[in-house]
Amino acid sequence: MCAFTDPKQLPCFHSFCLHCLNEIQRTSGVHGKITCPECRRQFQISGSGNPSELPTNFRINSLLDVLAIKECSTVNVKCRNCEKRSAQTLYCFQ
Repeated sequence: MCAFTDPKQLPCFHSFCLHCLNEIQRTSGVHGKITCPECRRQFQISGSGNPSELPTNFRINSLLDVLAIKECSTVNVKCRNCEKRSAQTLYCFQ
């Protein structure tokens, strides 16, 4: 119910956060396979079996960028380098 962070796409085209997929795999106890929480299909993860190897959903990443820009225009954002807050920026130049 929160904004995606590092969205990954399953072969069924459903997308979930990498953190959530790691938790799903951890609680299932099955390494290298993951069950989609949406459609309940089970998939083999190629490579090392780590969900981080699933393809990134770049469409959702693009939408998250737009959301961040929109939020910046309405809420002051804290600089990542200092404690100042300003609108529509991520970094100040001090």
